[in-house]
Amino acid sequence: MTDIAPRVADRTSGPEALARAAMAKVDAHDLDGLRAAWHPDLELHFVATGKHVNRDGARAEFAEIFAAFPDFRIAPTGVLADGDTAIVEWVGHGSHTGAAYQGIARTGRRIELRGVDLMQFSDGLLWRNTVYYDGLSVARGLGLLPPDGTAQDRAVKGLFNVITRLRRLIRR
Repeated sequence: MTDIAPRVADRTSGPEALARAAMAKVDAHDLDGLRAAWHPDLELHFVATGKHVNRDGARAEFAEIFAAFPDFRIAPTGVLADGDTAIVEWVGHGSHTGAAYQGIARTGRRIELRGVDLMQFSDGLLWRNTVYYDGLSVARGLGLLPPDGTAQDRAVKGLFNVITRLRRLIRR
């Protein structure tokens, strides 16, 4: 008879431990520790921004985040691991009180977001990571978009709909 029960990942070694260690390094703003945990052929893809970077690009991305959000914190809320893969659900928050972020000057505003990292490891190093997070929450938190459901939000959506209808008329 075949055992079809899901395997439980070892919490002290393997992908779960590696994923938790990587998240702890992000939380500590430990750029050197992160780089040491990355495979030389690292592929890091931030889905919300469309950025796909290698190890040097990943270090630059995290350096920008830490400089822009000096109090940025992140914590895993759940980890699923099997084989060479870990899926980490997380929450993060920080205030944009530092440097510019993706060309946006300091706003002083606080962001709170949720996300999921799909991490793949090779030889004990993070080889591929796809980061899914709520970019809309970041935009709202930074003040690029108004809070959902407010009068300002309805006005922005209304204006957008007018522009969309005008574009359709022009194309005809």
